[in-house]
Amino acid sequence: MKRFISFTLAIVMIFALMSTMAFAADNKTDALLSKVANATEMQVTVRSGDTAMGSSATTYYIKGNSAAYEFTNGFFKVRVVYRDGNVYAYLPILPFFYAKLTNTGLVKLDIPALLKSAMGLTKTITVYEGAAEETIDGVTYYVETYNDRAQAVLKYCYIGDELKLLKVTNRTGTAAESVQYTYFDSYSFSVSDSIVAVPTGIDVSPLFKTLFLGMLASAV
Repeated sequence: MKRFISFTLAIVMIFALMSTMAFAADNKTDALLSKVANATEMQVTVRSGDTAMGSSATTYYIKGNSAAYEFTNGFFKVRVVYRDGNVYAYLPILPFFYAKLTNTGLVKLDIPALLKSAMGLTKTITVYEGAAEETIDGVTYYVETYNDRAQAVLKYCYIGDELKLLKVTNRTGTAAESVQYTYFDSYSFSVSDSIVAVPTGIDVSPLFKTLFLGMLASAV
């Protein structure tokens, strides 16, 4: 269960990073973050790593008070759905078999409110520095740069109007620094009801409970 809570926190962290809004002139990032802040549903496919060929992609979905994410576990794509306090896992290629966890303690979790709360806590701490073209790993982006008034520099990297990369550099005051890349394969503000729907078919939880828990553990 701690693993699934970590999943919800991971969603918050992703959107909190996307919500570091500064009081600046109109720009692509302010427009995007304003849209995120007012969204009731969204899906985003992200990868994290040192390069564009980093780790495998994970897709997060939020719609109302339901959430889902998809990841590849070995050879199979796995979908995990949170709805009405329960957690379901199944393979989209075999949707008639699913595993379920009940009584998760997350019944009252309002995911959109949680995301917007995270945004509200962070939106005033960054400062807009400016925009310029920059080439990263051979790709030329239009980059809008922010800082957190301390050690972090955030670069929102666009191709056209699409956010493709968030590069966060944490300066330590020494020669050493850490850099985190988050690649946005795609995002939209529409989620199909079928993505967050409760699966129907045969509940194989008694047979595959250990496998189910292992899938959750490997995803977060």
